[in-house]
Amino acid sequence: MTPEMQGPRELTEKEIKQVSGGKITTTTTVVKVPGPTDEIVTTATNPGGGTPVGHQSVLTVSNKDAR
Repeated sequence: MTPEMQGPRELTEKEIKQVSGGKITTTTTVVKVPGPTDEIVTTATNPGGGTPVGHQSVLTVSNKDAR
């Protein structure tokens, strides 16, 4: 019987790391703009240097809430 036909098995720790591909790093920055609001910008980077889909945002908040 070939390995493909044996059915499911548990992955080793090394295989899990290869499948997961590493960590996504996030950075949050407060951008001060003139007026009553500021912006909080969150960006993410995957191990390949790209921006993962759905992991970036810009939030406009009042000055006192932007910390």
